[in-house]
Amino acid sequence: MPTITGNATFETSTTVTITGPEGADIYYTTDESTPTTSSQKYTAPFSLTESTTVNAIAVKGGKSSTVASKDFSKITCTDATLEEVVGWTADKTYVKLALNNAKVIYADGNTVHLRENGKCLMLYNVGILALTLNSTVSGSIKMNFKSYNGIPEMMKNEFTNAGDLSITAGSSLELDATVTTVEDLLAKKNLCDLVLLKNVTVTAEGTGKDAKYFIMSGAKKIQLWGNQNLSAAGVGKSLDIYALCNSIYSNNVQIKPVKVGDITLGINNTIVVESKKQGIYNINGVKMSEGQTLPAGLYIKNGKKVIVK
Repeated sequence: MPTITGNATFETSTTVTITGPEGADIYYTTDESTPTTSSQKYTAPFSLTESTTVNAIAVKGGKSSTVASKDFSKITCTDATLEEVVGWTADKTYVKLALNNAKVIYADGNTVHLRENGKCLMLYNVGILALTLNSTVSGSIKMNFKSYNGIPEMMKNEFTNAGDLSITAGSSLELDATVTTVEDLLAKKNLCDLVLLKNVTVTAEGTGKDAKYFIMSGAKKIQLWGNQNLSAAGVGKSLDIYALCNSIYSNNVQIKPVKVGDITLGINNTIVVESKKQGIYNINGVKMSEGQTLPAGLYIKNGKKVIVK
């Protein structure tokens, strides 16, 4: 049986290659019919520009193989701005997201939070962008949209790459948070945003590993998650708390602390160094060459994140 290769999903066209046993003749169809020796004979790779199924047989010594089949789908991307996407409630594949000076308000591993004109969106586990805190992004990127328990997220697909993006490095590592209240958070007004709650008190329910931590506002409360050590450090104190509004559980908004009082987590451990020759790893874990002058970007040195400007 022959083997049919080519991109199963494509935007404009894809090249199809068919291989079979040495010395065999290959016949194929592109109208979903069953091929015979009267069908088109394969002599060279060919292009498809529409969705179809390619069927093929290999014929050798007067004997025909069973039919090999491969489906090809032409996709159409939905053009959308960040402001439009955050208003969606239904999942959508193949979205071409347009960004216009969207600001990186948080970057944690492969997950990035963007803010544009007061609207915020999460790029979840995108894995291709070396985006650092307070950098700005313009251009377009193709991803899938998912409303994860009501949180607007963009997730990578087979077309995701940074080729059409323009990234400008930020000049500061200060946290650019939106000042808000427990009431506004619970009303889902700050989804995916980096927020600041001023002069609030963390309370604990339960003890040990079963403890849960909350910020109270009258009879209302919001749960802190994702870093219990920080939460515990602030119990009973009136503090400013920086957090990500990035979780909804059982329809209740939860926030992940980034900075509680003077205790900082994650991105604020990033330090700035000059572009000097030194042993260092890029964010993909690849060691840079000795004596190499590092281009601007994000690196790992001695277990710490380092920005080279």
